[in-house]
Amino acid sequence: MKLLFTITIPVEPFNTLARSGAAGPKMGAILEATKPESIYFTGSGSGRGAVVVYDVADGSQIPSLAEPWFLSFNAQIEYSVAITPQELMSSGLEELVKKWS
Repeated sequence: MKLLFTITIPVEPFNTLARSGAAGPKMGAILEATKPESIYFTGSGSGRGAVVVYDVADGSQIPSLAEPWFLSFNAQIEYSVAITPQELMSSGLEELVKKWS
């Protein structure tokens, strides 16, 4: 399944890490360790941000993907699960509608 992280990285400690030359290596280490399917850097309301897509087997992988961001950058993460159109088609939605309507 796809796991979407919306990450907010506060201005501090990122500015201090960037000035010391440590931000890039830390970011590189996180990306190497967590191997995202894709990542897009963006702004956020309270700092720098990123949207990251991970391909995971189950929810037990969330801590190993989130903790590097928390510990390295004091980041905040909102996450959600996304499914493909094929997964939606095979979900049995029609039967669920009949059962719960």
